[in-house]
Amino acid sequence: MESALFGEVNEVEIIKSRPHEVDYIHNTYVELARTGEGSVEQHRNLTALAHTLIKRDGVDAIILAGTDLALLFNGTNTDFRYIDCAALHLQAILNELLGETPPNSR
Repeated sequence: MESALFGEVNEVEIIKSRPHEVDYIHNTYVELARTGEGSVEQHRNLTALAHTLIKRDGVDAIILAGTDLALLFNGTNTDFRYIDCAALHLQAILNELLGETPPNSR
């Protein structure tokens, strides 16, 4: 969250969460990584935070940049616009294994 995606996304404005929100996200993420399980409460709280960011900061989408967030969010239980980095990683790995060129690199 602090790196703004390591400066790799130049054409997109990255809106950062407020410090107390970053702390909550970090603590939740560490718990997900430690236990390998997500809870209804974690999903509910992070969803509420996503809606806050969308409304307060006018963001277009939430970046789910931690692969462990896949323990909480998927296409059937996420009611906000998002970019699923775990899915992007998996697709890139699959493309590499299959020798396919990703559509955006043509």
